[in-house]
Amino acid sequence: MKKRPDLPEFAELDAYLAKVLSQNDQVTVTLKVVRPAASGWLDRTLGTPVEPISLTLNMPDIPVDRVVRGDPVRLRTVAAKS
Repeated sequence: MKKRPDLPEFAELDAYLAKVLSQNDQVTVTLKVVRPAASGWLDRTLGTPVEPISLTLNMPDIPVDRVVRGDPVRLRTVAAKS
């Protein structure tokens, strides 16, 4: 049984949500813009493709009691290496 409808917008969401992070783990996610096919001349003229964006996120070092309670934790972005 599928968790979500078979839509491109949700193609990677279930796999991402299934990832369980431990303290100080990292996860890399890729964001992609999904658009419908161009339906007219204006769409074709202004519809430039957008490249996917990859983000690396760190799980912060949090107290164990927050992990045990299942508190939501905000992931931190990792600075891009130049």
